[in-house]
Amino acid sequence: MNNGSKVHVLMATSKENDFSNITGDDLKYIKDCFENDGVENTKRWLNYSRKIFDKKNLFTTEVTPVKIFPQDVFYRIGTDDYFEEVADYWKYYKEKGLYKEGKPIIVIMSANNGPQSQFRSYMDDMILEFEKRNFNVVCLAGFKKKLENLKALNPQMVISFPHGRMANSDASVDWLKENNILYLTPQLVYQTEQEWLEDQQGISGGIMGQNIVVPELDGAIQPYAIAAEYITKDGYHTFKSIPGRVERFCDNATRWLSLKEKPNAEKKLAIYYYKGAGKNAMVAGGLEVGQSLFSLLNHLKKEGYNLGDFNDFESFMKRIHTEGPLLGDYALGTFEKFLEEGKPAMISSAEYESWCKSELDPKSYQDVIKRYGAAPGTYLSTVKKDTSYLAIPRVLFGNVALVPVLPAALGENEFKLAHGVKQAPTHAYIASYLWARNKFNADVVAHFGAHGSVEFTPWKQLVL
Repeated sequence: MNNGSKVHVLMATSKENDFSNITGDDLKYIKDCFENDGVENTKRWLNYSRKIFDKKNLFTTEVTPVKIFPQDVFYRIGTDDYFEEVADYWKYYKEKGLYKEGKPIIVIMSANNGPQSQFRSYMDDMILEFEKRNFNVVCLAGFKKKLENLKALNPQMVISFPHGRMANSDASVDWLKENNILYLTPQLVYQTEQEWLEDQQGISGGIMGQNIVVPELDGAIQPYAIAAEYITKDGYHTFKSIPGRVERFCDNATRWLSLKEKPNAEKKLAIYYYKGAGKNAMVAGGLEVGQSLFSLLNHLKKEGYNLGDFNDFESFMKRIHTEGPLLGDYALGTFEKFLEEGKPAMISSAEYESWCKSELDPKSYQDVIKRYGAAPGTYLSTVKKDTSYLAIPRVLFGNVALVPVLPAALGENEFKLAHGVKQAPTHAYIASYLWARNKFNADVVAHFGAHGSVEFTPWKQLVL
């Protein structure tokens, strides 16, 4: 700056680091360009900078006024079609032959993108994917009229690429709750795809706080990575969809929406609970897991869920200890008794391996085999009529399955096993989760008494 360079600091965090030295009409022009960001205004401020600040005439044109765009708009794909009134958007949508009468409306928002943004191909991919699934989709930009425009759209689901809380914060959250509207927050990875795959943190620092933690306080769910940085032939970084991830996210979103229509009596829940080995108390971080589970199931029964023969607390706990124990790999006699009395889920090695091939990273599964041998391994495994099985403990109450969180590794140090071991998980550990999805067909998987291997195991924690 001592050499006369012109500087404008966008969004300075304090007066001390605001090094801007542009003033007057120059400052207004530059600020207007950035506040109406897009290709056209980027060209304008680059031209202005060269012509006015650098006093160059070569490769410049006459300075033209900043193109001012409305901020609170409805839009879809491209930079030309955006509307300030919801009726005008639906008119455009119907003229394009995209509107599906009676189908759910999904709103997509972004903290960083609007109709003039050039690098939102991942949003375009999501729009097209949802439209293929017969949803009506609208993107919403702006801040001041955000809640007003959301109410005008009356969506069944709101999807946001967030950075902080929703506009109108508490009022928006109250409106989502009152209308039972799902709020999903897919994530951008601020790394290349390969860096993201290799990174065992996933996301951290301020980005984690603003993009995941704070939105969750508003009720956001599904912080699932869908796009990463890709380097163009010119060496620039741009966000693009990670192959297969947008489709998977849309699958999950569709299933979330289906739960709104599904009667409670038909919904299936798999609840994984923390329990110490053997007859250790079911306590996690001060939570009495047994009593709390019983209270939860009582509430579910009142809400119309199918709980089968669920009855009194004494018989409930008896079944937990008989059918849902946590067995050590050393308890051979206890395991034989469990096979006779515990009614375990019997998963053949062939069935389990087919699940692993379709759902697990091949390299990660090879690490499991390297440590524990070929499926089913030695832990919670048995043979019947020449067929090997994994015997997975679970307690069935109608459409609710209670499953103990199994040891993530084997050994005698139970405290260490429960508090994070940097090893590949056992075949039984993997099978207990794949069973819920592929055999029990759970609509919802929940952890109860969050104090165990899932929470403490090292490796990637977020944007998996």
